[in-house]
Amino acid sequence: MKTWDDTLLTFDIKADTVVFHCSGMEEGQEAALLEDFLQDFSKDRQVFLHTFKLDEKDTPALIDPRLILQKAEMLDDPDHRFFHLSEAKLRVAHAGCACEAEAYFFENHLRWDDFLASAPIRKREALIKAGKLSGYFITADCGADYYFGCAKKYEPQVRRLWEQLAAAGCRIQRSRRANYL
Repeated sequence: MKTWDDTLLTFDIKADTVVFHCSGMEEGQEAALLEDFLQDFSKDRQVFLHTFKLDEKDTPALIDPRLILQKAEMLDDPDHRFFHLSEAKLRVAHAGCACEAEAYFFENHLRWDDFLASAPIRKREALIKAGKLSGYFITADCGADYYFGCAKKYEPQVRRLWEQLAAAGCRIQRSRRANYL
């Protein structure tokens, strides 16, 4: 039986974006639903991942190495790593192996070099509004918190995820005051 301490997902639907935050998600049905959603959302998009403090040896715990098309790291700060992925098949329940991870879903016209020149990206909602960024997924606090945002046109896909998570026992509630990064 689920209790008040179990997974809570808060969301908001804005004029141009749909955003949500959840915490307390561990390995199991809820994490698997989120992983499947991210993989589906990444189809026909460029997927770029920025990680902070992800050891090379821990990379396979978060990302299937066969999906890495390119990778790079900052010369003066090797704690920042960047990956170009063929799809967002992320192991959400293992996100704790990185201090922070940010996945960006761009339309296919964006190049790897353009991403590297812009990363890390801080004006996510402005890029979504401009039609350059389809969505983003962030894990923070060593995998304790998850954030997702996307263009409003993807709201039906996001609502399907919320329905599936609610059926799995996740509490879903709207909150205009929640922190969505």
